[in-house]
Amino acid sequence: MSGELASVEPDGPLYRVAREPDPWAWPDWSYAGPDGTFGNRYDDPQASYRVLYASSQRVGAFVETLARFRPDLEVIA
Repeated sequence: MSGELASVEPDGPLYRVAREPDPWAWPDWSYAGPDGTFGNRYDDPQASYRVLYASSQRVGAFVETLARFRPDLEVIA
């Protein structure tokens, strides 16, 4: 892996559910748990980068905020 990031432009608006004053700010590391992650499914297990969640649809942005409340399918089985 080269370490370079590709930049892409969305076809339309992006939606994000977040807090003021800056909804596009990276979450502060002080909010990370003891494992260095923020408790989200795409967090870096090595805690070296942070993730911002956004969607091209409003409902997608809202549903992503509920992801942590999904039941674990292995527990249900």
